[in-house]
Amino acid sequence: MRKTKQFYLLGKALLSLCVIALIGTACTSAGVAVAPPPATTLTPSFTSGEKFSEGPSPTPFLYPQPSPTFTLAPTPSPALSPLCPGVPEQGNWKCQENGLDDTRPCLPAPPAESQWACYEDLTYRFAMEYPVDWKVRVTIDTGAQSDLVIARRHSFWGPHGALDVDIWHPADPDLSRWLVRHRELTGPDIVPTTELNAKVGAYPAVAFVDNPETPSPMFSVFLSNGVYTYRLWFTLYTDPEEIPIIRRVLDTFRFSAHSTPAEVPEEVWRDIQRAFAASAWKEARYFFSGSAEPLFWTAIQVHDVREKTDADGQRCYEADVRAHTLFGLPWSSVLVTSCNGGSTIRQKWGLASLIIGALSGE
Repeated sequence: MRKTKQFYLLGKALLSLCVIALIGTACTSAGVAVAPPPATTLTPSFTSGEKFSEGPSPTPFLYPQPSPTFTLAPTPSPALSPLCPGVPEQGNWKCQENGLDDTRPCLPAPPAESQWACYEDLTYRFAMEYPVDWKVRVTIDTGAQSDLVIARRHSFWGPHGALDVDIWHPADPDLSRWLVRHRELTGPDIVPTTELNAKVGAYPAVAFVDNPETPSPMFSVFLSNGVYTYRLWFTLYTDPEEIPIIRRVLDTFRFSAHSTPAEVPEEVWRDIQRAFAASAWKEARYFFSGSAEPLFWTAIQVHDVREKTDADGQRCYEADVRAHTLFGLPWSSVLVTSCNGGSTIRQKWGLASLIIGALSGE
């Protein structure tokens, strides 16, 4: 009887547990929150004399925080100082930057203050002075990196002369080696010499006159600043202001705001003198071609080209040019000069002075 009662109580207890488990499962499935059993508070043991403080641990465990991301601002490039106008230049200047070809000409303001303007290439970083009444234009702009193809050409022209500034981006920045290579590509007529003989813009240079006795000689100056190669290419005319212009351009060609006077050997200036003789020949020919004079003379010869200094202290040239008849008789002579404004003056020499004098009643 007692055992039967014990089995009855044990079965009742198991049934109660099953009912409770089923109810909990049903509530959870239905979304009913079941309160968790109360938490048991554990009281740490400590010995006498120790301090105990409730609350968080003085050294809590911290999860690593993400490192902040910093964006470094780009360092601005230092602004390049302008090359125009030059340091010693005084007065007011009006500079206009041309964004189409990256040039910056500066004109005196007002123009009467100076007869010279300043021109700067912002890409190839050179500057020079030129006559204020000249025109200037970028006539070639390929940007080529070549020993043969010109990367850029600046053309200057106006009264008393003309000039091209050519720029190459060479494979070899050494000027002498580059000229040897350039001569192989273009021929000895373009580059008759490769020896350094001058200095322009404070850099070694090669200066020469190609074919000084031809009717259209050219004066060339090659130089390199270690990055680009430059050629200043002057067309030589019989003009009173030509030599001073060439000297001023060479003296002011620079790669900084400071100019260094150019150094050109005297033999090169003598070649320019010979080129002047060729131009004087042309001037005399035009002079003698007036009226009926071509009937009397058949040959023209240049004599005694002389270097002079004009009233302004500038170097100039003059030459005696003589015309002869068919049988070699002296016909007439003129003095062609580039000094003090330039002129062509007939001299009392030859048969023309007698014939023309008699016809004019002199």
